[in-house]
Amino acid sequence: MRQNDLSLANFILRFGPDEVLLDHAEEIVVPAFTQDGTVRTRGETTYRFHKVVISKVGEEKSGPILAISGHFVKDTVLIRQQIFRRDIGIVEDVRTMESAPSAFFVLLLNNHRLLYFAETVAAPSLESFRATAEYLLREQWHRYIRQRYESDNVTRRGVDRLTIKDLQRRVPPPVLAVVPVAGEEEITDVIQRFKKIKQVKFRLMEPNDELDASAAIAAVEHSFRPLRPTRLEVLASDPRGMNKKEAEAKISEVAEGQNTHIEIEGEDAAGFRLKVDNDEFALSIPIGEPPANDADLRKELVDVYVKLGDEGKIRRIPTAPGVMEKILRLMRFL
Repeated sequence: MRQNDLSLANFILRFGPDEVLLDHAEEIVVPAFTQDGTVRTRGETTYRFHKVVISKVGEEKSGPILAISGHFVKDTVLIRQQIFRRDIGIVEDVRTMESAPSAFFVLLLNNHRLLYFAETVAAPSLESFRATAEYLLREQWHRYIRQRYESDNVTRRGVDRLTIKDLQRRVPPPVLAVVPVAGEEEITDVIQRFKKIKQVKFRLMEPNDELDASAAIAAVEHSFRPLRPTRLEVLASDPRGMNKKEAEAKISEVAEGQNTHIEIEGEDAAGFRLKVDNDEFALSIPIGEPPANDADLRKELVDVYVKLGDEGKIRRIPTAPGVMEKILRLMRFL
């Protein structure tokens, strides 16, 4: 991501086949983002959330729009091994420097849309955000299961006592997918890179509460949901090459639903194998002169998101029936 670019994504969090983000927002999701001290470490790099708050960012007819927002920081050490001098060429010169690039995020709880803004050069990637969020959510899930084990067994004796496995079956571990929102122009640009499209694969992510699937994908997902599959894919393939115009139209239709991982395979103009996915055609919006204050930046990003919906550049996802009751329970965190 370039500095000051805004990306949009669908934050798909599930606890087993039946429960989603807002079913465990109070005891797992909000604490995972807001508790200080828990980090994800990879080698010399530590990922953490910083100055995270939950706030009201808008209003619908049915009630408030709430969001979790804050900074996602990649705390690392840069290592220099050599430099170049014109007079003598390459010179070994090992130096280290601390660096902490960051992104600012706004997670809209009503419809699970993620607004992800690169605050700095070399801001952490969306995949790093996903991996860190899932790790911290699982850490908080373990704490929650342990608390439930201790509290629910206070008055239980013998065979009536619950085990850790009993509670883990009742509340399965969180699994997170973050699917970038595609832009129509970006899809067109990607398709033009192909001379021949041989295969398009759609991998369905079971959605949250929101009504966000395209009509075609929703029909497939609804048909196979009783099987409770852990993976559901739709594959279109022809080694001779498919109609590029029709492929672009179908990819645009499915991408509008914002809950499907898409892979396109084929050949470029030189005949070399070419493979791309959602990351290649993710929508990216430059933000000129972003506010320095967190509250002002959060408002700016939400305003841009709303404007994109008003202009028809992205699909606006309304709050699904039954969700507002869960949202209102979170007002106590404000």
